[in-house]
Amino acid sequence: MKKTHLVYGIFLLVIIGCQKEPETELLCTESTTIIPATSTSTGPSSTTTMQLVTTTTSLPTTSSTQSTTTTTLPENECKLVMFHNGKGPMCLEQLEFLEDIEEDFPLLIVEEYLTTEQSNLILLYEMESSYGESHGVSENFGYLPITFINNKAYSGFDSKVEDRLLDDIGEVCR
Repeated sequence: MKKTHLVYGIFLLVIIGCQKEPETELLCTESTTIIPATSTSTGPSSTTTMQLVTTTTSLPTTSSTQSTTTTTLPENECKLVMFHNGKGPMCLEQLEFLEDIEEDFPLLIVEEYLTTEQSNLILLYEMESSYGESHGVSENFGYLPITFINNKAYSGFDSKVEDRLLDDIGEVCR
């Protein structure tokens, strides 16, 4: 006899896109959920039909006049803010780089934010908007990690970004 297992309550959340809409100041997230729609049982076999439901959620962002979070770093502050996913090759390379230079720059404060957290994405979009462009691998913030230091932003990580970060860190932390 063939056994068919009915699957109930399985939810698959897929982030389709997160984007700040400047004119509405909303962060839109679209998710797809799989839910059981119908279940039929006839004799020794049963069938479950699954249904895809797409939901768009809009979260208001905090405006710069109401926000208690600073979206730009003060100039010449020995602080680096890094947004990363904790698993991409460029993110891992930059994390290793920061670990390697830790002894050379003991005053450097590194703030890390995972982009898998919704509240961190809101802060990231606010900071991207404040800085305007990236001096990294991608000028339009197309790659992680995204790093802010010395009134500059960097998207992605490679040897050129490493050199620029060393220059900026050296300038603000000496």
